[in-house]
Amino acid sequence: MKFKYKKIILIITMCTMCIGMVTISLGTTKREGKQQNYLKNVKNPFVKMSKDSKLKEESGVEDNSDLQSNKEQEIDHLIATYLNCMLTCDLKTLAKVVTNVENVDVEKMQAKQKLIEEYQNIECYTVDGMKKGEYLVYVYSESKFTGIDTAAPGLERYYIITDAAGHMKIEFGLIKQEVQDFINETDKSEDVQKIISRVNTKLEESIAKDSKLKEFYKNLNGGTDEVETQPTATPTAEVTATDEPIDQTETMNE
Repeated sequence: MKFKYKKIILIITMCTMCIGMVTISLGTTKREGKQQNYLKNVKNPFVKMSKDSKLKEESGVEDNSDLQSNKEQEIDHLIATYLNCMLTCDLKTLAKVVTNVENVDVEKMQAKQKLIEEYQNIECYTVDGMKKGEYLVYVYSESKFTGIDTAAPGLERYYIITDAAGHMKIEFGLIKQEVQDFINETDKSEDVQKIISRVNTKLEESIAKDSKLKEFYKNLNGGTDEVETQPTATPTAEVTATDEPIDQTETMNE
């Protein structure tokens, strides 16, 4: 049976607090060096960073955009460690890279571990945050699902803070309203919309060429014969986690 695609499902990392973002922050040069050294010692076998940042160029985002290809190794290391922890259920290491590991849904994390073998071709893009040393990070990745040959493109977004000890961490807690407003406005920006549209197209292409991936997203969408694939103009930041087996999976612009 043929499927009529109307809107793509975009995989987005969500905080437990339904804020649609997580926060990371950078501090002083001394602090960055310590964090970088620590993360370099952490092995992330199920996460593969891309050697090239192609998504921005493919999306038609100009070089002078506020959305920049990440040049901070600390951010790459933090994101890689976080994603690897989510696939290995390594709460001990995860507690060192998020602000409150108690907010992690362990059951959904374990379900995700069974579904995803690894993350491939990861690219990080940053926007300067509300304060110096804070960043809003959009992370492109391709999820290799168990038993499916074609990896599925997706987009995750994070916001970054610095903890009291001066360490870079992903915020798993409440975000101030002014920061949430900033996140919402950034989501609506033309350049972020271009990125979202490009990822939607890439996922549509992947689904079209792999029947198993198509069936997977059909099941993810409740078993209906129509999977919507056309992105709408404005992504929503305040969303609620679904009951689907993939932890923290959301549809954009329901």
